[in-house]
Formats: sequence, C-alpha cells, structure tokens
Amino acid sequence: MTRWLNVALKVSKRGIHNSPSFLTGAVIVRNGAVLSAEANYSRPFGTENAGYHAEVRAINKCSNCKGSTIIVARRNKKMSRPCPKCLEYIKSVGINKIIYYNWDGEPTVERIAC
Repeated sequence: MTRWLNVALKVSKRGIHNSPSFLTGAVIVRNGAVLSAEANYSRPFGTENAGYHAEVRAINKCSNCKGSTIIVARRNKKMSRPCPKCLEYIKSVGINKIIYYNWDGEPTVERIAC
C-alpha cells in the first residue's frame, strides 16, 4: 500500500496547481501493474468541472479500469479522498478499491460496491 502511495506522490509532482499543497497524483493498478498515472491541473477560474482532477485524468487514460484499485495522494499527505464527483466516476468505471491518505496522514483503504 505504501509503495503505491509513494508512486502517486511522485506523480503529483507533475501536476500544475495554484497551491502546491493541493498537487495530487492518481495511479490505477491491477494485479501489481500500473494501468494509468496522472496528476491534477488547475481548472480555469469559475469552472466546477472535475475533469482537471488527477482521478478523472487517470481514468480517462485507462482503457479498462474494471476490478482495479485507484491510489490517490496529495503532496502534503493530508486528506486525499476523492471528491463526490470523482467518487461517482470511479464507481461508474468499475474500480473496486481506493487507497488514500486520511486527515491524519494515515493510509486508508476503502472498498467500493460497484
């Protein structure tokens, strides 16, 4: 688990955001192989589109996410649980587990009923 969170942290450094502490990386894995890895980008002011989130970007680059795990890490190692819009998208593509940091900076595993 920590291994994949470290990979997501490295991926987060590729992102672009107005606030560096919000740089987030998302990695999708299945059977120990990386299927996709993406960082977030700042969205244009005034938009509420989740399409700039690392989770959405990683899913969009993955040809088949069904049965996989998504690992999400924020650079400051604080709450990196996906937002409600991203959670809906994660569920819709069949990802069945999320690994992220909670508010205390502890790794958390959440299983998803698809």
